[in-house]
Amino acid sequence: MTDIDDPTLEAALADSDVDPEAVVRLLERTDDIQTVLDLVAIANASLDDEAIRALSETGGTLGGLAKRATDDDAVRVLDSGLVALGEAGASDPEPAGILDTLRALRDPDVRKGLGTLLAMAKAFGRELRERGA
Repeated sequence: MTDIDDPTLEAALADSDVDPEAVVRLLERTDDIQTVLDLVAIANASLDDEAIRALSETGGTLGGLAKRATDDDAVRVLDSGLVALGEAGASDPEPAGILDTLRALRDPDVRKGLGTLLAMAKAFGRELRERGA
């Protein structure tokens, strides 16, 4: 199971479809985030107004990234991707040709994975276009 010391949090997780292990990993990172925030506070005390403004913008950007990185859907997909990456790295697959690729498309797991990658590529392209990148 997990190392969650808060019975209320553990009960809430038990009644949800959120992976408790993913929550534990996220909570373990809060010390790192707090350390970064403490360093920002120290730097703010010693910088001029323009430097503080630039640092604030960077902090806001990092905060936005942290918020998106803790989104339930993002955590679920990233966790699944990391598990899959570990499984793929543990195997030693043979090089695949075009016929192997076409045969693999009959596998429902391959089709689901490709569909997910295509959806991600579409969303990624849309984000790039909307940001003018």
